[in-house]
Amino acid sequence: MNDTREKEWQVIKSRLESAMLKVVNLENEATSANEELLQSFKMLREHLGLSQEQLAKIMGVSPMYVSLLERGKRQWTAKNVVRLINPLFDIQVKL
Repeated sequence: MNDTREKEWQVIKSRLESAMLKVVNLENEATSANEELLQSFKMLREHLGLSQEQLAKIMGVSPMYVSLLERGKRQWTAKNVVRLINPLFDIQVKL
């Protein structure tokens, strides 16, 4: 019986380690993606000739929020990316 419990524990431990590694990898990917968005967001806005106020209106957020996004003070979310992409590029991404 003791061997069985030890084997069960090893399976559980292995699953937990695997799940934890996936979470860490997802967080690292999210951080990397956020940094990429930060680097290109302001450049895109300026390329399109939009002020923060104009972009905020398009996105349906406040100009302060756009400023916070550009400065990395707020994290990007899928909802924010869709708010930007759909109206600016006429790409319909559904969440």
